[in-house]
Amino acid sequence: MPLQLVFFDLGDVVCRFVPERRLAAFVSETQLHADDIQQRLWDSGFSGDCDVGAYSSSDMHAQICQRLGVSWSQQDVQHLWSLAFEPNAEVLAIAAAVRRHLPTGLLTNNPPLLQEALAEFLPAIEQGFAPIIFSYQHRFRKPSRAFYEAVRHHVGHAANELLLIDDSLANVQGAEATGWQAIQFESPDGLRKALRDVGIDV
Repeated sequence: MPLQLVFFDLGDVVCRFVPERRLAAFVSETQLHADDIQQRLWDSGFSGDCDVGAYSSSDMHAQICQRLGVSWSQQDVQHLWSLAFEPNAEVLAIAAAVRRHLPTGLLTNNPPLLQEALAEFLPAIEQGFAPIIFSYQHRFRKPSRAFYEAVRHHVGHAANELLLIDDSLANVQGAEATGWQAIQFESPDGLRKALRDVGIDV
């Protein structure tokens, strides 16, 4: 069957993932050491729990404030969290070229607070992709087979009509094992070639 929808990953595909910048911003806004913040928000498993829907956006905001001993607004936290993502203009241009042929969606392992941040802090992402699907919405993460199946059901296409572009080999292999088509992203030039190989002229 021909492709019907192309999903791009967020971190290290349509955006460069720069967690160090986010962590530095958290440090600058608190009296805490970077290692302490890393432990409280990421190494503890809190962030991963958010990615699979264990916390709503408001609960996530409250937890971050509690864990760091701060009283930030939800918008403040959205902004700080979004600083780990820097839009990649070259990949966004490729996605725009793909949209001449097929819809482009976003499929990412991330929490609700980041999705709410897109419109204000990452507008090029929010405006350029539809559907935008976050792991928390289905309570599974890539490369879980259950996540790919839930997404396929959500968009109403057969698995082999969906293409995932992702930097993670595990995520690519998980998609392929579920019947999707998939491309591992390594560079914009490599992506252009891989897209041409599946019949999408960019």
